[in-house]
Amino acid sequence: MSKAINLALDTTKSDINNPTYKLRQGDGNYQTIRATITANGEPFDLTDVSVSFNGTTAANTKVIDYNVVKIDILQGVIEYTPNKQMGSSVGRYKEAYFRFTKGDSTATTASFNIDVTTSVDINNEDAKDYVSIVDTVVKNLNDTTEKQLAHSDEVINGHIDELSEKIESTTQDFNEKANKATSSVLEAQREIDSKLADTKQQIDRDFSNTNDRVKQLNDALDNIKADEPNYAKLNSDNNFKGKNNFEQKIIAPNGLQGNAETARQSEYVNPKNNQTVNNLTVNGQLKVSGNQKVVSFSGTIPKFGFAIEGQRVGDTVRIHLGRHDTPDIGGWTGFDYFLPNGFKPAFDVSNVMWCDLQIAKLQIGQDGGMILLNRGIQHVTPGDSDFTIEFKTNDDFPE
Repeated sequence: MSKAINLALDTTKSDINNPTYKLRQGDGNYQTIRATITANGEPFDLTDVSVSFNGTTAANTKVIDYNVVKIDILQGVIEYTPNKQMGSSVGRYKEAYFRFTKGDSTATTASFNIDVTTSVDINNEDAKDYVSIVDTVVKNLNDTTEKQLAHSDEVINGHIDELSEKIESTTQDFNEKANKATSSVLEAQREIDSKLADTKQQIDRDFSNTNDRVKQLNDALDNIKADEPNYAKLNSDNNFKGKNNFEQKIIAPNGLQGNAETARQSEYVNPKNNQTVNNLTVNGQLKVSGNQKVVSFSGTIPKFGFAIEGQRVGDTVRIHLGRHDTPDIGGWTGFDYFLPNGFKPAFDVSNVMWCDLQIAKLQIGQDGGMILLNRGIQHVTPGDSDFTIEFKTNDDFPE
């Protein structure tokens, strides 16, 4: 039984210190390579995996051999006994690795070293000594049995010549077939890889076309829903109970509380229930009820000690501020105070501020900041100040 050389190879191509596999030109079918395959250090599962040896000799010929034996499938152990074709060219292999194929997935190991050394060729000059010794023996035998050996020489030489021709012919035929087989394997491998790539591209195209078609159908269905005024008639009784959020417009000839088939249960869409409407458009004057919710705030402006309060009804805001014994305030003086969110004006507004008989002008900016304009207020006699203004706001309604 031949001895095995042990290798450790990883599919991540990590550098593992392996011994060099050496053989002499013409060697084959003798020493076995036993390799333990890992994937990033973990055993490589060989279940349903096709394994081949791939190599490129020093003479740039290719060797692809699928005669690889799986020793331990779960632990990734394989054995490979190189054939004589592997030792056909002297020198170090340019590439030598194992290839694993499962379905459309392919992995390869890190390369390992194979060296092929020269062998004694019986046709070269160094072989003559051996041929000379054979000739001397034949001559001595011819002296004792000349006639018989002469006849034997003719027979032997005839057979040798015939055998040499057969060996040469067989060797040439074998080399041609081996080269054709190698070329055929490589061509088949390229054709398989090409077919797999074409199939994957076709699957990707079909999947993309299917997605496009599904999107077209969904868009068409959305258009039907949007354009068909009777879409909600599929159910003759449509119950709208509780808080209803309508992302799309509701078409009702008699209004939201009418008796149209699209909103028939008017008892559930009346002012007593909360209704959420996004982007409400009102053609004409928007009327609000007198009992609409009112929000307010109150506080003090620290810089000058003014008491301030505000109320908001709908989008209308009313602000009032004042104090007793107002101090001197120069013109173009900021109050370092900002109205809270929900009470800021939609645009800069201003109004008269009174302090006894003195008049000044107070401006409120869109950011809710306050500034006293003109000449300000000069403290002459202790007196009360008063300022009131109403304006519209675009702020969200405060909670």
